[in-house]
Amino acid sequence: METPAIGSISSDGGDISTVIEAAFKQYKTLLPPPPDSLLLENMMVTAKGSLDAFHRYYVSCLSEAQDEHGSRLAEAAMLEAHVLQANARATAAREKTLNASSDVEASLQYLQKPEGGYTSGLNGSLFRKHDLILVEDFCSELEPVLVRLTEKAVDPSYMHGTVAWDKRQQCKERDRGRKMSISSDVTFMSECDLRNERRELLKTKIRKPKAKPCHMKSLGVSSMHSPTTESKLQPKEPMPEFVSAPSSILFHDFEVGKIYQQTIELKNVSNTMRQCRVIQPISSLFTVSAGQFQGEAGYVAPGMNCYYPVTFRPQSLDDCSDVIRFRSQSGAVIGVTVEAMIPPVKLDLPPILECGQCLVGTSKQVIFPINSIDGRQRSFTVSANTARSCILLISEESEANNCLVLPPFSIRPKHFTVECGKRVDLEIHFEPQNRETAECGIILTCEKGKSQSFCVTGEGCIPNISILSLHHGQLSSAMSGELADLSADHIIRFPELNPHMNAHQVLSLRNSSAIEYSFKWMLLEPNLQPAPPISICSTETTEHEFDSSLFVVDPSQGRLAAYDIKDFLLSFTPKRVGKFDALLTFELQCADVSARSTGKEASCSDAQQSAAATFSIFTLELKGSCQQRQLMLKPSLLTVAGRISMGCTFKQKLQLVNMSLGAVEFCFETVNSPHIIEVVPASGSLGKDMEVDLTLSITGTIPGRLEVGLRCDITGEAEPIWLLVQAEIKGAEVIIEEPCLDFGLVRLGSEVTRTLTLRNPSSLRTCWTMQEECGFLFSPSSGELPPLGTALVSVVYTPTHCLTLDTVLGVDTVHGGSSSFLSARAEVQEPSVCILSCQLRVCDSYVGVPGSYTLSLYNQTLLPTGEQTPAVVFNSCNERQEIHTFAQKCF
Repeated sequence: METPAIGSISSDGGDISTVIEAAFKQYKTLLPPPPDSLLLENMMVTAKGSLDAFHRYYVSCLSEAQDEHGSRLAEAAMLEAHVLQANARATAAREKTLNASSDVEASLQYLQKPEGGYTSGLNGSLFRKHDLILVEDFCSELEPVLVRLTEKAVDPSYMHGTVAWDKRQQCKERDRGRKMSISSDVTFMSECDLRNERRELLKTKIRKPKAKPCHMKSLGVSSMHSPTTESKLQPKEPMPEFVSAPSSILFHDFEVGKIYQQTIELKNVSNTMRQCRVIQPISSLFTVSAGQFQGEAGYVAPGMNCYYPVTFRPQSLDDCSDVIRFRSQSGAVIGVTVEAMIPPVKLDLPPILECGQCLVGTSKQVIFPINSIDGRQRSFTVSANTARSCILLISEESEANNCLVLPPFSIRPKHFTVECGKRVDLEIHFEPQNRETAECGIILTCEKGKSQSFCVTGEGCIPNISILSLHHGQLSSAMSGELADLSADHIIRFPELNPHMNAHQVLSLRNSSAIEYSFKWMLLEPNLQPAPPISICSTETTEHEFDSSLFVVDPSQGRLAAYDIKDFLLSFTPKRVGKFDALLTFELQCADVSARSTGKEASCSDAQQSAAATFSIFTLELKGSCQQRQLMLKPSLLTVAGRISMGCTFKQKLQLVNMSLGAVEFCFETVNSPHIIEVVPASGSLGKDMEVDLTLSITGTIPGRLEVGLRCDITGEAEPIWLLVQAEIKGAEVIIEEPCLDFGLVRLGSEVTRTLTLRNPSSLRTCWTMQEECGFLFSPSSGELPPLGTALVSVVYTPTHCLTLDTVLGVDTVHGGSSSFLSARAEVQEPSVCILSCQLRVCDSYVGVPGSYTLSLYNQTLLPTGEQTPAVVFNSCNERQEIHTFAQKCF
């Protein structure tokens, strides 16, 4: 029957392309889509002429990946076509069979498995190659059961003998003459047992829900028998009769001409007395002496031992081995391996002794500690490996100094011994002469002929230090006509500052080599010259100063590790006004100290020493300038209008403005004597372009004129700023309420009393006293007035003579206060009467005849005089006249 074409597949077969895509899904996801063939061809042509090894390797890998991708796609297509063809053949065979038979037979045959159907047309090896499942993995038939002899059935516990019964049986066997009884542990199965075994196997097979695939059988798990059944079918291995201790003998660290001996112990582990004999080894280096038995010669009782001494006579230091065989009475052979070998030298040294990098023209010493891992004392000799070494130059001096010279390396010591628990330092002196990698081979030969090869490598290099970045700034060069040091590589400019301010810049350096350096920064005085091109207009004329204390580098010295990036803090702190320059040089010395691991827990640290060679890497010029701080006080002159009462506090608002380049700290002084003058806040910090409000407080303690200069100190400035304060202080004052004190007309000899009212207009407690004045009496004459208080003073005036009083009375305040004055007026008089006519003409009068005459008296004052009788004064005559005067009216 012809195989139908793929295009003639019926719709019953279906398309299995989705199954194939699922099986080869990983091939599409792991590889990228293939590039265009023309693009890949162009890439291959380009790669042939490329000098880049990575480019050529990438193109070759890409070409291999594309070829692999194409081959896997071809295999997938072939497998898909194979499955479709097998499906088509199976469908055609089934249709032919159904057409050739009747309906009843066709229905019965449909239920049966078709012969040579779908599975017969599949290639099982092709499916196994791509890890696909076949129909046999699901529909496997029962294989024929193999009948094997089983082990003897195990008796139940109640059938086991007791301890007494076992001892009696042992005595019976001993009485029979210790005959050897060999009992077979394997018995034949009866027919009934055979049927039962087959029945159990069938039950086990039927109980399995699904047979495992055929390719799973290779994992050691059978699909026909369970582990329990399999253990029953396999016969039990016979128990050994003798056990050797040790199972193998090893002679190590031997020397030629000496004899070494060890003993083999054989133990009878059976339950009967056994006999064994030894078979001598083939090699003549090993000899087994006669055995030593504890009982009868040649017999070993159960549980007892016998001993066989083994002698080794080495004739060389080569390794050798053999087998000593012991044959028992039953024919079993026991083999004991005997070996003689010297273990290899175990040193905790890496196979490659890496000296690292070293500067050309300098030297470097690397120390590798050598310890014996196996703890044995060994002597070694260092020699050159001519297959890998450079030209060997060994002088008499090197031999005398126990040194091996392999330029550019020299190794010391050449001969050494490693003792147990101690170490030996292997010193490698590396002195490169050019910038390249040096390599040489050495061999460490042990005294017993064992040797190990090592490779010593080192790389000569030059310092590779670069400036990575400059934070908060940038590297620049000198401008035209600027005064600068022309030998500097770069210029670092600091911003303009005020005195005692700080400016910082961070310089990052990278060590691109594998050498650890010891660095140091040097501050030098620059050689300032105008930078070209020079013109008259651009030439700088300002004088520059050098002060090494103004520029600081932190850290100024230390170590720069290999492949490390280190930051340096450059600081500029000017102390005075001016322009400053300094030359900063970065110097290096090779002083690398590192640690290398040998691949085990113990690590060897190589202390590396370098010759004292100093390298100047680069030079930087540092520039900075400083200007005076600018602060303004508003107002700088304060004149207080009016008068300030003594003891009262006067406050005035002030403002301090910072026009400097940075923050400033201020501090106002406080005046406590004789007046109290202070500023709040007295101190503080003021940022750049900021202002602060202040309050000036003035408290006068002494009356009078106040003129004070208040000082404000600025941190970092030698000259302070001043605030001039002018004010008038008014002391304690007592005011007399009465405008004047008028006593009026006062009779001489009388007293006149008046009252004064004193008032304290201030908020201070004031003590007062009246100024003494002749003729005046004050009650009280002194006292104390509370704030805004009043007091009454009685003034008594007693004149002593007539006068017109016009004087001033004063009230003084204690502690320098101002005085108050009051005018006092009085008219002091005494009565005065006169006769208006100076003559009284008496007309003719007669004796005895009274005559009356009238006289007019005049009161010359404003005081009342009372009755006044004029007195008669006679001339000096002899005649006396009787004259009587009568006052008629008085005023």
